[in-house]
Amino acid sequence: MLSPDGLMSPFQRAQMYSLQDANIHNIAITGMFDDCQDIVKAVQNDHAFKAKYKIGTVNSINWARIVAQVVYYFKGYFNATESNDEQVSFCVPSGNFGNVCAGHIARQMGLPVQRLIVATNENDVLDEFFKTGIYRPRGSADTYVTSSPSMDISKASNFERFVFDLVGRDPAKVKALWAQVERGEGFDLSANLADARDTFGFVSGKSSHADRPGDHSSRRCRRWRGGGYPHG
Repeated sequence: MLSPDGLMSPFQRAQMYSLQDANIHNIAITGMFDDCQDIVKAVQNDHAFKAKYKIGTVNSINWARIVAQVVYYFKGYFNATESNDEQVSFCVPSGNFGNVCAGHIARQMGLPVQRLIVATNENDVLDEFFKTGIYRPRGSADTYVTSSPSMDISKASNFERFVFDLVGRDPAKVKALWAQVERGEGFDLSANLADARDTFGFVSGKSSHADRPGDHSSRRCRRWRGGGYPHG
């Protein structure tokens, strides 16, 4: 298990580092969560190394994890409604875009979701995109350490899965956009912003540390026009 050294809560560190099983190896990485993910992605892209040592992933880089999370949205919908004529909105605290990507897939499958509300903390790369159409990943030096470390991510690993749909399922276009990301340039899809909102139902919001005490942002999501079903 990879984790950013010193950048998790004491409870999270206790959860991970107290495991004594012989097949569990905790490695603390100097840097942010994005740096841990970069290592995992490099291993995933080295197919010979991956096959030789039988290495897989269990976070949302793995498509199986996303598929499993799609089920949560259907379950949440059926719990929150009394008929299939009703719509709901899901507010999802987002860093790596995995959970809300599962919501997007559920919506594409026909689940009556009005809005997918992407909620970020100070690391607001996703909020910036859904407000401006500009995707501008940031390096570790520009990523804030906050009281919600699982959201302290500035390069969402699942975002390309949504962008694939947003650009008309054009793999060459997605490859070119992520080549720009790898060069540190980001990209501008402001021309597609209306589709993100009107066709795919995405909107976003951001909460700073000052907002979080008292769960202000969750209360605000419950007041979302048209009804809502907060989901974390």
